[in-house]
Amino acid sequence: MNNLLKKAILIILICSFSSSAFSLSSEWSQAEVSKVRLISPFTKNNNQNEYILGLQYKMEPGWKTYWKSPGDGGFAQNIIWEKSKNINNIEMEWPKPKSFEILDFNSAGYEDEVVFPLLVNIKDKNKITNIDLSINYLVCKDICIPGNARIFLDIPVGKAKSTEYYHLIEKTKSSLPQTSLVLSFINNFDSKGYKNDKNILLEVKAKTNKFFENPNIFIHTPFGLPIDEYVVDYSLENKSLTASFIFDSKLFTEEIFDIEVLLTDKNHNFLFNKEIKLEKFNQNQFIEKKFFIYLLISFLGGLILNIMPCVLPILSIKLMSIITNDYKKTRSSFLITSFGIISSFILLGLAFLFLKSLNIPISWGMQFQQPYFLMIITSIIFLFMMNLFNQFKFQIPNFVNRINFINDSSHSYSKDFFNGFFATILATPCSAPFVGTAITAAFTQHSILSISIFFFMGVGMSVPYIAIALFPKLITFLPKPGKWMQYIKYFLGILLFLNIFSVLSFLIHSFLSALCMLIITPRGIR
Repeated sequence: MNNLLKKAILIILICSFSSSAFSLSSEWSQAEVSKVRLISPFTKNNNQNEYILGLQYKMEPGWKTYWKSPGDGGFAQNIIWEKSKNINNIEMEWPKPKSFEILDFNSAGYEDEVVFPLLVNIKDKNKITNIDLSINYLVCKDICIPGNARIFLDIPVGKAKSTEYYHLIEKTKSSLPQTSLVLSFINNFDSKGYKNDKNILLEVKAKTNKFFENPNIFIHTPFGLPIDEYVVDYSLENKSLTASFIFDSKLFTEEIFDIEVLLTDKNHNFLFNKEIKLEKFNQNQFIEKKFFIYLLISFLGGLILNIMPCVLPILSIKLMSIITNDYKKTRSSFLITSFGIISSFILLGLAFLFLKSLNIPISWGMQFQQPYFLMIITSIIFLFMMNLFNQFKFQIPNFVNRINFINDSSHSYSKDFFNGFFATILATPCSAPFVGTAITAAFTQHSILSISIFFFMGVGMSVPYIAIALFPKLITFLPKPGKWMQYIKYFLGILLFLNIFSVLSFLIHSFLSALCMLIITPRGIR
């Protein structure tokens, strides 16, 4: 029995020693806030002429290093491997980067930790391979610190076993951008370049079997181009896009060059390579055409918002005012409401530009992601619904009625003006056709065009109100007052109830999701 126990302990020790020995990596090359090393997925070269390694970076929290096209600031890592032995070539693959801003420069790169796969081509698989790398790189946070690493690793000959780094390298390889259309959701991808005396336009077009959801697009050329904001036009179903990048022509030294385009979002991680030749174009005509296209899209987007469910509550209120008011009062009321809508869109555009200048993430309808705002707006809609069901009437206190600014007898239409504001607030969670394209353009263009886009969206949404103001006799198409008005009120009240129900469903779902996460999250991770 004792002999059996001794053998078991010996086996365990041997297995432990063996498993710990199944690792192949270089020593860390230490720098001030970063360190670099080589890791191998196998213990030997497995009698193959091609071998993959991982170049692993670890940086202190908040520090970043750069992608192959770093932008205005910084530089990509440079690897010198010529002192290595038994190697024909080493090719590095780049994982998908993130966009960030360092020292007021827009850049692309990686933070905290990243592994770059290295494809090593071995001359003679029957000889030991000596890796000798000299790496120059840069890490930045509030300041930038250059790094220089010298890394050595020997790859033995023979049949290989997997190491403790195997899964890390495989995970990195699986997250690399896809380059085959057949294996991706992309079914068409192309890029072109246009030039004139002052500017270069690089245009990227893509189509997908799924849909695009706020994709990030990175381009790499031999010229070290800055990472600037670009404009994306989407199709109605978000299954095709056209991205436009405009650069100073002085940045380009050749008219024929290779370009790499990386497109990433929830559904895509695709890298496209092509040689392009710059074609001539008239920039003034291009910008003028784009300008009017954006304004037309903005106008149509605002017009379509009127028939979206988000705006039904305010439409119900205005419809009841049509039924009860005379021509003169209806004309003034609707004209003031349209002015309120346009004014609120302009203010919304100014607010978004201000948030954008502070580098705060912004999106259309972002206030509807805040539970407190949803509870307040739901309460207001609930009051309107109960009023339509004749449960109570809004009573304005006498002292308020005596204020000239509010008193109807003073011909003040402040209530109609703020009805326009309320309609705009309710419209913001809607992503009607054309709205997404218009808002994307507004967030990526210069201030004048951005405000113009919001202005034309307001004009588009105001069209029905302006039509009633200009032609109040359109009211005559409605039947004469009667019992049907009460049924209309109940119907509109039901629409308001459905609106409330959808908001409450979202709040309950968010609460339950947060509760589940709180329950299932291990205490040590919180």
